[in-house]
Order: sequence, then C-alpha cells, then structure tokens
Amino acid sequence: YCLALLASMVVALTVTPVLSLLVYSRPPRRVGEPALAARLAGRWDGVLSRTIRTPRPALYALGGVALVGLATLPLLGQNLRPSFKDRDLVVQWNATPSTSLPEMDRITTRATSELRQLPGVQDVGAHIGRAVTGDEAVGTGSGQMWVSLDPKADYGKTVRSIRNVVDAYPGMRARVLTYESDRTKGVLTPADNRLVVRLFGADYGVLQQQADKVRQVVSRVDGVRDPRAIAIAQQPTLQIEANIAEARRYGLKPGDVRRAAGTMVNGLEAGSFFEGQKVFSVVVRGVAATRSSVTSIRNLLIDTPGGGKVRLDKVATVKITPNPVDIRHYGVERYMDVTAGVDGRSLTAVQSDVRARLRSMHFPLEYNAEVITTPEDIAAPANRFVSLAIAAIIGIFLLLQAAFSSWRLATLVFLTLPVALVGGLLVVLAGGGDFSLGAAFGLFTIGAIAVRNAITLVSHLQELSSRDGETFGLDLVVRGVRDRFAPIATTAVATALALAPFALAGDIAGNEITRSTATVVLGGLVTSTLLNLFLIPALYLHFGHSAREPAPLGAPTPASPVPQVELHV
Repeated sequence: YCLALLASMVVALTVTPVLSLLVYSRPPRRVGEPALAARLAGRWDGVLSRTIRTPRPALYALGGVALVGLATLPLLGQNLRPSFKDRDLVVQWNATPSTSLPEMDRITTRATSELRQLPGVQDVGAHIGRAVTGDEAVGTGSGQMWVSLDPKADYGKTVRSIRNVVDAYPGMRARVLTYESDRTKGVLTPADNRLVVRLFGADYGVLQQQADKVRQVVSRVDGVRDPRAIAIAQQPTLQIEANIAEARRYGLKPGDVRRAAGTMVNGLEAGSFFEGQKVFSVVVRGVAATRSSVTSIRNLLIDTPGGGKVRLDKVATVKITPNPVDIRHYGVERYMDVTAGVDGRSLTAVQSDVRARLRSMHFPLEYNAEVITTPEDIAAPANRFVSLAIAAIIGIFLLLQAAFSSWRLATLVFLTLPVALVGGLLVVLAGGGDFSLGAAFGLFTIGAIAVRNAITLVSHLQELSSRDGETFGLDLVVRGVRDRFAPIATTAVATALALAPFALAGDIAGNEITRSTATVVLGGLVTSTLLNLFLIPALYLHFGHSAREPAPLGAPTPASPVPQVELHV
C-alpha cells in the first residue's frame, strides 16, 4: 500500500502535468462543468444553504453519529485471523479420556462412513491417538478426521452437513476447522493480558489444594477478576499395588505379583515371528474374560513358588483411581496454573501485588509458586504497535495544521474525522460483528479518503477568502463546496464502482478478505462523503472565520500585487 501510494504521488507530480500540457496545448472548445455535476451541485447548494445557517443541526448530527459509533464499538468482536474457504477440513475428534482404542476405532469408522455418504464430500481419512514417534501428547480418546470437499460443492451447505453428522455422536466433542485455521491458530492472536501464577510440586492432589488457596489470595488483589485454577484432566486408571506382607506369606515378592498381573492384563512380549520380510511381535496375554472387569482382575490366579495358586486380591490391592491424562512439566517439575483477568490496572502493577501476597504464604516442603511474566518478545510487538499508532495520529494532526496554517481548523477537522468511520463500523456490525483484518484495511482506506477530501475542501475555502478576496460568509462556503462537489462525489462513486464487484461476489473462496474490505469501504463512503459535503462546511462557517490565517508565503495579495511584464518581439 505504501509503495502504491508513493508511486501514485510521483505520477501525480510528474507524469500528470506533462500529459495535461500535451492534451490541453490547445484551449478546449467548451469550458464548463459537466451537466450532470452542475445539476447535482445546484440541488446541493439549496440543501446546504438551508442546513448550515445555524450550527446547532450540524453539532447535533455530529454528536449523534459519534454516539452511534461509540455504541457500536462494544458490540464488535475481535477476530483478526481471517477464515478462508479451504476445501481441506480437519475435524478435531475427542472422546472422554477413558475411552479405549477399540471403542474409539469403532466410533471413528462409523463416523467416516457417514461423512463419505454426504453430498460434496470427496474423501475422508482419520487417525486416532498418538504414533510412537508422534509430536502430539494425546491419548487413545483423541483423534482427527481429514475431509476433502469436492471443488464444485456448495461450501457452506457441505460444512454444515459435516457439523451435523459429527455433533450427533453423544459423548464426543467435535470441532470442524479448515487445515489453514488449524495450523495457524494463535499466530494472529494478540498477547493475552492475563495473570498467571504457576505452582510447582510432585503430587497433583497437594497442588490442587494449594492452587485453591492461591486462587483465594489472588482474588483479594485489586484489579483481578475471575481467578480460577486450571484443573488437570484425569481419567480412571486401574491400579494394582502389591501387599508386601501378604505376598511374603505365600512366598511371593512384589515384583512377582506385578509381573504376573501385568502379563495377564497388558501382555508380555515373548519373542518375534518372522514371515517373509516382515517381523511380528509375539505377545502373551490373558484371555478377554480375565480382564473384562475389576472383579475378574481381582480373581486372577497367581502362581506361587510352592506350586500352588493364590487370588490376586489376596496379595495386592486392586482399585480404580483417577490419574492425569497429561503430566505437564516446566523444566523438570510438575505444575498447575492459576489464571485471572486484569481489569482497571496495569498487568505489571497487579503482578507486583500478587508477588507480595505470595511471599506471605506458607507452602509445603518442595512446593512453591511464582508469577509468570509475559515474555518481552510477545509484549514488545503490541507496545510497538501502540507507539506507532500514536505517532501516526500525531503526524496526521500536524499534517492538517501544516495544510491549514491554523491550529483551530486542524483541531476542528481532526475531531470530526472519526465520524467518517461510523458507516464502516455499522457494516461490520450488520455482517456479524467480527472485526476482521479485512475490516481494518477498509477503515484505514476510509480514513485516508476522508483526510484527503477534508484537506482539499478546507484549503479551497481558505483560498477563496485569501486569494480571491471574497467576504467570509455563507456565499463563500456554498461556492467552495460547489467547486469541490464534483471531485468529492467522483472519488466516492469511482471507489464504490471499483469495490462493488468484490462486495457483490459474495462469500466465495478467494474473496474472504477483499469482500470484508469492500463492504466496509462502501459503508464508510456514505458517512465520509456526508462529513465532507455537509458537516465540515457547516462547522467551518461558524468556527473557521477567526481561524483564518494569512495566505502562504509567495501567494499574491492585494497589498503586494504581482508586477506584470510586457514583452515585445
């Protein structure tokens, strides 16, 4: 965009004057305003004359539009990451943590069969759990289904059908995403302004107790809202713990009990079987009936050194206990997080207060807590963006002052420019309320158009008063707006015509960002055009008289007329 803007400025300052000289080397036969522009400008003269005589309507209109814009902002959601119509979909497929691999395979096979029968679905594949050398820490109850869509299929209807199928499975949590969104989620997500207190220790039960205490302490800090301890996902696990005293009575060691139980329940690799060029592992394991329930496992018979047998529950404790699905480590220590939002105060100040509260707490031996600070490489881009945005706003204000040679006019125009964006914000709200990357580009475009039109309009009004010597008043403002009516209206119409195809093309693949930009620009053109043709002239008439400055250096004035030299050849 910057390169295109620089190139257009160079063309306007170099190529355009030369072409104008060549085209208009001879005076045109007819000099005048086009008939359509003249009729529209004439009608606008009457409307403008009646509406700008008193400043009250203009101020009411300005305030009303500004209030509408302010009321719209809280209703907008921030979703800078655009959603593309990728034909390769990923279904995140999760069951309860205790779901076995055979059951997960049965459910997934049935789901993929249903998906293949949907109109518009080209192919379906799936994988369950984690491969031996995989990079995802997931259990057997987690999987992914890959769905390829037919290029000719109705995208929205097909995706809705896929969601209806996967959502119909009870006990399953499914999310339908595009491959692009699955791979890039979080890349455009801004840094989270949240407080994180991390507790370290060995036992998750003790960690949970200490996390509840920390949550209560953190909740009493000013500026903290909604503190919560992030619980560890758990699943029921069969636990077999040898009873050393009872095992010794039967001549068994704890290792003998664990080995026998493990062989019957999980299996033991006894060797390898070779067939052709393939190698198969030979595993010894108890029949399915011996491990179908906790009762059947308790009744397993263990061989004793004396040749007899003893039931497993006589020499070991067999029970179901909850265990974490994923044991998380930070460094070499297990941890649990307590998170909270920050509101009304800076994150740094809240972190300092929380650290002071933590120092007064007493934790068990080998347990401690610390506040996790935001890495500089995450916070720095956000801070840098804010700094650059403030610098750009100050630069725009100084540019207006340089163009008008008046601080009052610069302030007047600067404060009215945000009104030009209200039309674009209303379009975003009507389209669902998601403030996307395309919507941001559209608002930038509207702001640039509004600034340009405001500078040319106010500068022309100043020029009429200083150079042509017209008396400041209603007639001068009406004439100035009439002179600038055609350029401002032409800019709006040409921009609208250029962007209309993208807005009317609909929500199709490849048009995700440009459609959002086009619709926001079309909505903003309405408010920005009304701002420059109605509000700014009305405000200039009533507040711009005392802000007029002398003509720029080098401009002719009545007090110092430019001498004319007559040459005779």
